[in-house]
Amino acid sequence: MSASNACGLSGTRGKVVGLTGNSPITSLPGTVNSDFNIYPNPAKNTCLVVFTEKKQVHYTFSVTNTNGKTLYIKQGKSFIGVNMITVDLSGFPVGSYFVNLIDIENGNQVEKLNKE
Repeated sequence: MSASNACGLSGTRGKVVGLTGNSPITSLPGTVNSDFNIYPNPAKNTCLVVFTEKKQVHYTFSVTNTNGKTLYIKQGKSFIGVNMITVDLSGFPVGSYFVNLIDIENGNQVEKLNKE
């Protein structure tokens, strides 16, 4: 979400919401890359990484600092459709990080995460 007034345009903010019912999520509106996103960003203690796959694939997910040191790594098998990974950031110092998602279908995708 963003807002504008006579002073200009605000930064974009997002909010993670829970959904119930039988309707699958088909897209996340207002995102740069709707196949791989981080909510919230910037984050404080946890963040939710959301990615979409067209078929089941094995993936490697990692968080690295700006020096390239891997601080968190997870391997798994995706579901068809929307996948979510919750990351505990409470032990990470304030700063910038890179969230990497590698799978055979999409290759290496990288998003920047800021921790407050």
